[in-house]
Amino acid sequence: MSCSSLSSPSALKELCAYAFKVVHDPPGGSCLSEAVRGSVRTHRGLYNFSRGKEEKITKLYVIQADELVEVTTMSEGNIVAAVGLKNTITGDVLVQSAATAKAVRKDLEGKGGVAPAVLQGLTVPEPAFFCTIEPETAAQQMELDHALQCLSREDPSLRVSADPDTRQVVLSGMGELHLEIIHDRIQRDYHVRASMGKLRVAYREAPTAPMTLDGSLDRNLGNKRQFVSLSLAITPLDNGQLPQIQISPSVSIPSWTTTSDVLEAFRGGAEIACGQGPLLGFPIRNVQIELVDLVLGVGTSMAMMSACASETVSKALRKTDVQLLEPFSQLVVTVPEELLGTVLSDLTSARRGVVNEVTSHDQIATVTAHVPVASLMGYSTALRSITSGSGSFVSLFSRYEPVNRVLEKAITEQLRGYV
Repeated sequence: MSCSSLSSPSALKELCAYAFKVVHDPPGGSCLSEAVRGSVRTHRGLYNFSRGKEEKITKLYVIQADELVEVTTMSEGNIVAAVGLKNTITGDVLVQSAATAKAVRKDLEGKGGVAPAVLQGLTVPEPAFFCTIEPETAAQQMELDHALQCLSREDPSLRVSADPDTRQVVLSGMGELHLEIIHDRIQRDYHVRASMGKLRVAYREAPTAPMTLDGSLDRNLGNKRQFVSLSLAITPLDNGQLPQIQISPSVSIPSWTTTSDVLEAFRGGAEIACGQGPLLGFPIRNVQIELVDLVLGVGTSMAMMSACASETVSKALRKTDVQLLEPFSQLVVTVPEELLGTVLSDLTSARRGVVNEVTSHDQIATVTAHVPVASLMGYSTALRSITSGSGSFVSLFSRYEPVNRVLEKAITEQLRGYV
């Protein structure tokens, strides 16, 4: 992909590079392959538009089959391997400098804030499964952390986090095979013997009723009084997106601070609270959180503002009704026509699937269905068994949908260890 073929803001005159693949080569460190607009030279500074980080390229290589030919510059439209980028991950966009990025953002604000394709980077879907992972010996913990850091840079769909209660490392990915490949690479490429826990579905939680709540924090830090009092409103949404966090136009912002600083602090605190729902600890979705009133003591830090927002949002979520959301996949199964009935029966009765379409061509049937991700665990083996190896399928994450109360109770009891 050449960035020069895409429309872009007028500020992007000198350089725009797309990091379409990051790989880790032990002798040369981190190596990034990229498509370039403008020219790239070694030992020059760059700015990661996606991460807001300064970068520097130490070496450039042209890839010719299995050989790397070192060069000092690369012109527009070509693909190079760049060594030395420390903070860039797959899908990031690089520009000339921080000043260029600032000009681009200003240009976008004047055009309605919608970024063109060249600046949007890579869109990564929500993880559908998660599991814990730990090294066989405590001595390998640092090596495991390094391996996961490298792999998450290569693969943005891999999420690495820590369980807030047990402090175990949690891997989140797109499916069983995805996490199995990650496990295999940790052992094969990084020589770390690690064991993975039971694979679980990445559910989400969502409020079902609106809630308005007041909250405050009053602390003395040193010789300064830190005071925050706020009121926020939680409104359920049905768009399946991340929490929408905003400030009401009626909120009065003190003259000694700015709206952007207050919004950043409020958003940071609200996002922390939404990271762990009150039902089973899954992230919150389908919600709008709005700051409707605010009183800030003079000189109060934004960290206190963020802490008050986090505490108040958490309380509001505990007070309102919350439902469980489960991920669904769009499933396309290809089987011989004589086995179509068996496959349809399995999808609709055993896997809670809804068949959307069935087509046939040259005695091969194609079934398109909407199926819960939880029902697809082990489906590869099951399909191979019922079709004697003649069936195949493709699964793509679709969206999150509410779980009925009966199933929600069963899931809750299972995850809490009651059954």
